[in-house]
Amino acid sequence: MTRRLAAALLSLSLLLALGRSARADPLRLLVAVSTANGAPGELPLHHAADDAQQVQTVLTSLGGFRASDSILLADPTLAQLDEAMSRMRVLAGTHAPGEVTFVFYFSGHGDRDRIHLGGETLDVATLAAQVRAVPAGLRVLVTDACRSYPTRMKGASSEPGFAIASPAGTTGAGVVWLFASADGEPAQESDELRGALFTHYWVSALRGAGDANGDGRVTVAESYDFAYSQTLLRSARSSGVLQHPAAVYELREAAPLVLTSTSDGATAFSFPRAADAHYLVYAVGSHAVLGEIWGRADREVVLALPPGRYLVERRLGSSPGGAEITLGRGEVRALRASDFRAVSSEALVSKGGEVVLRPDELSLEGGIGSSRIAGFGKQIGLRYGHSFGAWALGAGVTFAQGQDETSAEDVTLKSVGLDAVVERRARLGPWTFGLGAGLEGRYLHEALVRTDAAEVGAGGYATTSHDSAIAPGALLEGHLRLALPSSVWIELGARGALLFPQLDGAIGVFPDVRVNLGLGMSF
Repeated sequence: MTRRLAAALLSLSLLLALGRSARADPLRLLVAVSTANGAPGELPLHHAADDAQQVQTVLTSLGGFRASDSILLADPTLAQLDEAMSRMRVLAGTHAPGEVTFVFYFSGHGDRDRIHLGGETLDVATLAAQVRAVPAGLRVLVTDACRSYPTRMKGASSEPGFAIASPAGTTGAGVVWLFASADGEPAQESDELRGALFTHYWVSALRGAGDANGDGRVTVAESYDFAYSQTLLRSARSSGVLQHPAAVYELREAAPLVLTSTSDGATAFSFPRAADAHYLVYAVGSHAVLGEIWGRADREVVLALPPGRYLVERRLGSSPGGAEITLGRGEVRALRASDFRAVSSEALVSKGGEVVLRPDELSLEGGIGSSRIAGFGKQIGLRYGHSFGAWALGAGVTFAQGQDETSAEDVTLKSVGLDAVVERRARLGPWTFGLGAGLEGRYLHEALVRTDAAEVGAGGYATTSHDSAIAPGALLEGHLRLALPSSVWIELGARGALLFPQLDGAIGVFPDVRVNLGLGMSF
């Protein structure tokens, strides 16, 4: 019995040890909250929801935060916020506090003592208590609160900002408080950045811009230092209303607290060594700046972004430039100075990611089609285009041949066509959809061979006949294009035309439908 009891106790101990080991993986929790509407009289914010979404995206993609352990709340009620905090307490309770990191982010309106949730308010002291109630070894509270919409551009509110001193009587370790502005200062939004100043630069820092020592990791302190300096610089340069972020650290240990990593399979750009080079990254087709980073003379710098198509603006003295790059999942793309093309800074500032750096296009396409004369045929074409962004002009030459059979004749149709098209385009990530209309003209040569040629030929009659015509017409086309690296793309398209040739002394109406597969490049 004693041996059995000892064996049972040993088995139980092993199970408990394995259970503790199974839960030893770090747990990272996030609540990201945004409120567009504040108290009565406060004008709506334009980009608060985007701010919260950006924070969730960067932390779940680069910070080890699982989507299932993060909550995104847009314009919540107090009850909804309380429910989210309660869920965080339950999740944190499944691990030892030392294994848990909890981040709370808020973008919206506020005053010195409260954050504004539409018609409701939440005391900062109450919020602090809720954050501290989550059993985590490290808690990070980030508030980007804007007192009033007009302060985004000019003027400062007479109302003081959030109080940034630690709540009275709170001496617990492992809490970091990051504030978008100091007492009495407004937190500002930017339409160019499509977000709040501090949040934009904090997210850029987490994507790698804040990696001061180049170790591929961004700590809390590094992220704040970068966001502080860039927020102060941008507010002074744009609105003239200085915005000084602030931070309070209540930490028992001085070890670096890592929030994100730009290594370990991250999708990223690396930028060439260049002192004083300032890089801004736009999504192609968008005015919004997704990330910013400064080059260094001593090493390459890295900025992690989701997969997609980007326009990278380089500001370097009197030599502005741009590069359009497609970034695949898990790819680290090394940008070189040769990747950048000369483009005016005015165009980049006004159009952002809608600037077309390589407007000229050349493609080779092949396909199949059918017409009234030839039921099935093959074709090859060469096309040139010039893109203006959302619009493009194109011209092409097409060679086609088709065959058909009737009860009396075998028909062979050869044609050479020229066309001109005006096209409207829309971009979605690496994809471009185009829809266009234009004019087409073809030279047609028709050869008819009688099916009873042997019998007719023996009687001395002609067995073949030929005819040719010029066929003008109108066309509609659509295509779906996928961008590949090095400015190359593949394209699947469809084209329909109505041609009006004069054959046998009469003008006919010939429909023509084609499906094409093309390979092209922009330059």
